[in-house]
Amino acid sequence: MLKKSVKEIEKDIEDFWNTHNIATQFKNLNKDNNKQFYFCQGPPFTSGEAHIGHAWNHIIKDAIIRYKTAQGYNVFKRAGWDMHGLPIEVKVEGKFGIKTKKDIEIFGPDKFIAECKNFAITNMQAMTSQLKELTVWLDWENPYLTIDKHYMESVWFGIKKAHKKNLLYEKEKVIHWCPRCETAMAGYEVADGYKEVTDTAIYVRTKLKLKSNKSSNSNNSSNSNNSSNSNNSSNGHSSNGHSNNDNITDNNDKFNKFNDASIVIWTTTPWTLPANVAIAANPDIDYCILEYKNEKEETEKIVCSRNSINRIFGGQKSKVKKETKTKKYKDDVFGVNARTEYIKIENPENSEESKAYEGNKDEYEGYEEYEEYEDENLNITGTFKGKELENLKYEPILNIPLQEEIEHKIVMAKELVCEEDGSGCVHIAPGHGEEDEYVGEKYRLSSPSPVDESGKFTIKPYKGIYIKDANKIIINTLKETRKLLKTENVTHTYPHCWRCHTPLLLRKTKQWFLAISKIRDELLMANKNINWVPDFIGHGGNSRFENWIKEPTDWCISRQRYWNTPLPIWKCKYCNNIDVIGTIPELAEKGYFVEGGNLKKINNESEITDIHKNFADNLVMKCEKCGSNMHRVKDVMDVWLDSGSASWANLGYPADKSMMFLFPPDFITEGSDQTRGWFYSLLVMGTIAFDSPAYKNVLYHGFTLDEKGKKMSKSQGNVINPKDVIGKFGVDVMRMYVLSATPWDDLKFSMEEVKNTDKLMNMLLNVVAFIKTYSGLDNYVRDKHKSSNEYFDKIKNCLQIEDKMLISLINSLVKNTEQNFDKFNIHASVNEMEKFINIISRYYLKIIRRRVWMEKESMEKETAYFTLFYTMDKFCKILAPIAPHIAEYIYRTLFIPVSEREESIHKCSFPEYDKSLIDEKLNIKLEICNNIVTSVLSAREKAKIKLRWPIREITINIEQAKISDLNEVEEAILTLANAEKISYKKVETIIKIRPNYASLGKKFKEKTADVVNIIGKISDEEYKIICRDGKIKINNFEITREDIKTETLLPKGIVGEKFDGGIVYINTQIDEDLFRRGIAQEVIRRIQTMRKDLNLEELDVVECVIECDGEFSRIINDLKNLIEHETRTNIDLVLLHSEKISKEYYAKDWEIVDFEIKIGMKS
Repeated sequence: MLKKSVKEIEKDIEDFWNTHNIATQFKNLNKDNNKQFYFCQGPPFTSGEAHIGHAWNHIIKDAIIRYKTAQGYNVFKRAGWDMHGLPIEVKVEGKFGIKTKKDIEIFGPDKFIAECKNFAITNMQAMTSQLKELTVWLDWENPYLTIDKHYMESVWFGIKKAHKKNLLYEKEKVIHWCPRCETAMAGYEVADGYKEVTDTAIYVRTKLKLKSNKSSNSNNSSNSNNSSNSNNSSNGHSSNGHSNNDNITDNNDKFNKFNDASIVIWTTTPWTLPANVAIAANPDIDYCILEYKNEKEETEKIVCSRNSINRIFGGQKSKVKKETKTKKYKDDVFGVNARTEYIKIENPENSEESKAYEGNKDEYEGYEEYEEYEDENLNITGTFKGKELENLKYEPILNIPLQEEIEHKIVMAKELVCEEDGSGCVHIAPGHGEEDEYVGEKYRLSSPSPVDESGKFTIKPYKGIYIKDANKIIINTLKETRKLLKTENVTHTYPHCWRCHTPLLLRKTKQWFLAISKIRDELLMANKNINWVPDFIGHGGNSRFENWIKEPTDWCISRQRYWNTPLPIWKCKYCNNIDVIGTIPELAEKGYFVEGGNLKKINNESEITDIHKNFADNLVMKCEKCGSNMHRVKDVMDVWLDSGSASWANLGYPADKSMMFLFPPDFITEGSDQTRGWFYSLLVMGTIAFDSPAYKNVLYHGFTLDEKGKKMSKSQGNVINPKDVIGKFGVDVMRMYVLSATPWDDLKFSMEEVKNTDKLMNMLLNVVAFIKTYSGLDNYVRDKHKSSNEYFDKIKNCLQIEDKMLISLINSLVKNTEQNFDKFNIHASVNEMEKFINIISRYYLKIIRRRVWMEKESMEKETAYFTLFYTMDKFCKILAPIAPHIAEYIYRTLFIPVSEREESIHKCSFPEYDKSLIDEKLNIKLEICNNIVTSVLSAREKAKIKLRWPIREITINIEQAKISDLNEVEEAILTLANAEKISYKKVETIIKIRPNYASLGKKFKEKTADVVNIIGKISDEEYKIICRDGKIKINNFEITREDIKTETLLPKGIVGEKFDGGIVYINTQIDEDLFRRGIAQEVIRRIQTMRKDLNLEELDVVECVIECDGEFSRIINDLKNLIEHETRTNIDLVLLHSEKISKEYYAKDWEIVDFEIKIGMKS
């Protein structure tokens, strides 16, 4: 009988499942049970094919669902799909050649939205089929779709809750913007889109604007008596945001110091200079006034940080010791940040600064070199702290109309300005930078943002020019006006759109936000009640997730696109009143259709067939404050609000409240990228909507990479398609392989390791074939009687040691599997299952082969069969969540003939373990036995002695106390190691001492040869002294342990191998008796191979002719009966070339050792 392959078995099982509707029956199992388990599907995005990451993710989900179902839970396992979003829009744009949002308006928003819907549905159907092929039994017939109107209603419900809690607000803020997609981007979208780019950085100078005391004294004196009537605030700033010291009137020294000087700024974004309003300096770092000769040999004067001179001008360097001190500060925008400040130490050894450093080492990171500039063409005329620059005015960097309207000044921003790069002076454009915006708000600066949605300028002289194209124009202008000091190429990371990969820009726009910063404490408290697997991802100081929610930024939720859930906000353009809609009934109650310029009241919610943008934009409401018409704001929502509402939208809430008793989900799992994605959005929206954690247990898993640890990509040609793996090895091999991996580590997908899993599966199938064959020959069936406790009590005293071990092991495995699955540590269970397959195949079956080979009935045979069926009954049921086809095959092959059983293993309960049958001491003995046999096999490999060749003796060197543990397993060791005898003793070894030339040459130089001669004659006693004392003196030479090398040699004919707890030695000498028996085993192997070729049944007895020379015949003649018994043949030994093997024989030529033989067989 030919054994079927894994793929053939899977095909047969699929046919059985389809014929008997097993998947449907599985879906409806435990419907009446009170035990509930709510699994919430993290919705895959319907933008393409299911990849290997989808496969791993869904196989994990399916394994947990099958386990919980087998435990008797009524598992809510609805599939779900994420079907909105920019990726789908980009795909549809590509299909129709759409380049811009203007093109979409020409194409028609209605038509565009319909095409997005068709694309999403088509991909959903394709991906459903692909994931079904992995035998993932979710409820695919009733999935939740984020494009369904009631799902979108659930999202609206969450926004309404946010509005009620005063967490929803509109504000003009600087935010990342994609000029191609023409939409805002949230921080988490930006975080994963950084790419390394090379940009042109520029150093630019602009003149300081100063007034002397002489020109302002009269004004000052005339106003001196009116100071009490001023509107100046106590902090030194006037009510319009300008300092009292705006005009520098302190003294003539400041005028003389900075007169005719230019301040130098550095930027990597020249396109932001048209929006410049200020320059930021650091009050605490050293600045200098530097005179230098320009290209015309004219002396010019600039202001920059002292540490930046070399970066600006290049030249000679001199190194000065500096201390680095890191301070942490807190502010509302940036949270807790570390900045590095420098303290110059002229004499590091004796200075007061060094003493301060010694006393506060915990505050400092250490010493660091910094560079000072020395050049005869440069002259530092003065140094000062940055504080002196505060409120100085400067001329516009660009002479353009917008800049002429702005009063430019220098402000202090130590959090922005550091000494490590640039000039120590940072150009501030509050309309184009998040940190710039913070500085602008602090100093009440204007914030022009002269760039439109497509990234083009809205002002002259750059109007209509794309910002990146304007860079060259601006640089040329600066060169022409002699303000450009230097250009350089800088490689840095820059954010790009996560979907279209266009470089993003920062611009000031009006957006809608959720005030996440207000619910920080609630998020942290909710997270404490979530069980994270592994815990370190979600909890603790180094937790990726906890650190993310500790410093939350407000969430920009508005998007200027089409294919998303629309924002449910209607706004009155007259009084700015807003109404936020939370349900479709509320929309029906308040809404009007616009028909031909007239309003028609919505009569009931059935008239609301959709709430996508194109539908919702045609609904108006009446303003409750002024009675005017309110229109919906045109924005749609961030797509993460869709999936972030899944925990209740999946249950149909608020349209259907009947399933909310399941909330929150018991289990979710997704990849590591969801730390800032789905895990976060679920927690935020669950906290806002229900003041509750949005899930109870979360399993975090890594990415799938190629076997070298590289990200898979089509361009690299290293993508592994799950369909290809399944096509070659089958579903269950792939499932077992991915589930054996530690989930929170990245999976380096290796086809070689998949092959190893395939071998393991075939090993398991061989076990099943063995049981089926031999139990079939003896008509053994594990019926209800033989499954009973009474029957077990009857035979348990007859169990052999190997039976007890296997029964103990399977009960331990069931217990550990249950505990591991309950902790979502599936991989630990799979790894134990793999060990179990090896033990039952390579150890147990070999030990009991003689017992089941007996022709007559016996208790030895009965207990062997009982143990095999008892074990496999439990094993196939714990295997079912991992490898559903193979588990079903084992179940149906070995157990389904019994009528009392369920028709499918997937309708069976998870097995119970019998604690009384778990013998930990026995398990330890089995482990020792396993280790010893493994080491014997390694020693055999060293000696090049095949396992089928018997060896005379195994010597085990182990602690005396453990020898008694081996008494019970000695026979098993001998059988598995194919050895005659075991002894317990220490094998005498020979220590060979050799000179260590590397040590001797340095130490003894010209006397080395003499010492080498002495080392060659060191006696055993002298060597013992070296081991004891570390040295010995011979002939006035002190020889140490480092001067010698040792090699431990075993006696001839002995090979050793270590194992955990000792060393095993094998006798490699093959005498004539062992040789004859080895040859006989080689013949048996060849005959068994030919029986398999002929597809013979186990009991078929066949005629066999062996043509060989006289010597070979003499060797095996005495063992002919053994060969016939083992191979079920009648053997005739004849001389070579006797032509006894006719055409009716199946014949093969073989070479055994140095003998050439021919074997012919016929049935």
